[in-house]
Amino acid sequence: MKLIVGLFDDTSEAEAARSDLVDAGFDRDEISVVGSGSSAATTGSGLAEGASTFGHEGGQGYQRQLMGLGIPEHDAELYAEGVRRNGTVVSVRVPDDEATTAIDIMDRHGSADMDERMGLWGNEGWRRESGSAEGDVAAMPATGTDRSSDRTTLGTGEDQKLEVVEEQLRVGKREVERGGVRVRSRIIETPVEQEVQLRDETVHVERRQVDRPADAGALSAFKEGTIEVHETDEEAVVQKSARVVEEIGISKDVETRTETVRDNVRRTEVDVEQIGPEQTARFREHHNERYASGGERYEDYDDAYRFGYTSAGSSDYADHDWDRAEPQMRSRWEREHPESTWDKVKDAVRSSWDEGRNSRRT
Repeated sequence: MKLIVGLFDDTSEAEAARSDLVDAGFDRDEISVVGSGSSAATTGSGLAEGASTFGHEGGQGYQRQLMGLGIPEHDAELYAEGVRRNGTVVSVRVPDDEATTAIDIMDRHGSADMDERMGLWGNEGWRRESGSAEGDVAAMPATGTDRSSDRTTLGTGEDQKLEVVEEQLRVGKREVERGGVRVRSRIIETPVEQEVQLRDETVHVERRQVDRPADAGALSAFKEGTIEVHETDEEAVVQKSARVVEEIGISKDVETRTETVRDNVRRTEVDVEQIGPEQTARFREHHNERYASGGERYEDYDDAYRFGYTSAGSSDYADHDWDRAEPQMRSRWEREHPESTWDKVKDAVRSSWDEGRNSRRT
C-alpha cells in the first residue's frame, strides 16, 4: 500500500479532490482530511465530519495528527505548517498499482508544490524544528512522468531509489560450422569379358566288318567282358576376390586467428542539480509573464523549467550554446515526455537554460 498526500490552499478544492477519490472507487475509510478552517480531521465522508481533538494545539497538534496517518515526522511537520497557514491536507492509502490514479486526481484539483512552499516559507523565516533529513520526500520532489512532485508518495518502509545501470562487454567464442567435406563410398558393377579355351571329349564307337583267322590274341579276348570309356568336358569356372586397390586419406587443418571485436556499451549517468527558491521564484515570474495570461498552470511547466536548468549544468552540453544544444534537448524531451510537445515548452526550457548558465558564471 502507498500513502498519497496533498496540500490544498482552498477548502473547496480539497473537498472536490476527496469527492473524486471516492468516485474513483477508493475506500472512504482510507481517505483522511486535516484542515484548519474547522479544526477538523475527517476520515471517509467529508470535511465537516469528526471534530479533531488536536485542532486547538496549532502546528504541533496537526503534526501529530498527520504522523498518526502514517506520514513521516519531517514530512508531517511541513504539511502541518501548510495547515497552520489555513491549508487543508488530503491523504489516501491506495494499492501500489493505483497510486498514479490518486496522484492525477490531486493534481487536477491543484495540490501545492511542497518544494516551492518550503522555499517560500524559508524566505519568510520559517525553519523545521526537526531539521532536514536525507530522503525527505515532501521537500524533494520526485521525478518521472507521474508528476508526483506536488505531494508525498510513500510505501511502508520504502525509500526512493535511482538505479545506475552500466553495460559491460564480454567477448567469448563459439564454434560455427562453415562447411566441410563428405566422402561417400558406393559399389559400381562393371561388365568384364575374358576368353578361355575349354576341351570337350566325345567317344565314338565304330563297327567294321572283317574276315580273318583268329590269332592267339583274339582267342584270349573271346570271353564276356565290359569296356567303359568316359567322356570328359571342361567348363568355365568364375571366381571373384576383393582386393584393396586405393586409399583415400581425410584430414583438416586448424588455424588460429585474432579478431578485434568493437561495440558500444551504455551506462546511466545521473546529473544532480539543486534548484533553490530563488530559481523557482524566477521560473514562476517567467511563467506569469509568458503563460499565465492564457490560463496555463505553473505545474504544467514545472518539469520544463527544471529540465532546462539541469541541462545547462550537464556535462553533455558543457561546450554547447543554445542553438547547438536545442536539437539534442528536443529529442530527449520528446522521448521522456511524450505527452508534451517541444513547441509548447520551448520558451520555458530556454528561460531556465539561460538562468542555469548565468548562475554558473557568477
